[in-house]
Amino acid sequence: MKPAKKPAFTVSTSEDTAREDAASSSLSDSSAEDTKVKGKHRPKKKRPMKSTESSEQPSGSSLVHSRVRMRNTKGIILRYVAALEAFKKGQSMKAAFAAVGVDRNTVSRTAIIAELHLAAPEVFRNLKWNERTETLSAFIERCRATLSPAILEKINQMKVDGELLPMAPH
Repeated sequence: MKPAKKPAFTVSTSEDTAREDAASSSLSDSSAEDTKVKGKHRPKKKRPMKSTESSEQPSGSSLVHSRVRMRNTKGIILRYVAALEAFKKGQSMKAAFAAVGVDRNTVSRTAIIAELHLAAPEVFRNLKWNERTETLSAFIERCRATLSPAILEKINQMKVDGELLPMAPH
């Protein structure tokens, strides 16, 4: 004869709970492991992302740019100009930065380099950045120190005209 099935939902009284507690305390740890509830599963392992090599993608497909660390002023200026062009095409600032693959805060911090290059190239040429001896933040501070009121006015006017990104100085 088969044992009677327990109903899926039961109401327990305080006496039932006390008996179950006493019975479970007498069980050893190994037997407690044997009485695990069925139906629980281990969490699935995350699979690694498939690599997207250029040979697998068609030549006209749009890939999301990965973030790249800029090690010279040329790269910083090119990144700023690429974000500016994406912004001019009608994208929002957020979408333009995402299209270039750069964070807004990064562009904001390094914008003075590109703005100085575009607004006053002769002043920018006189500033030399040696990546080996000077940090980027120190170079940015030197760029800010060389800004005259005339250059600041020109940069603000270029921002109004849409020739520079409309970002507040960082």
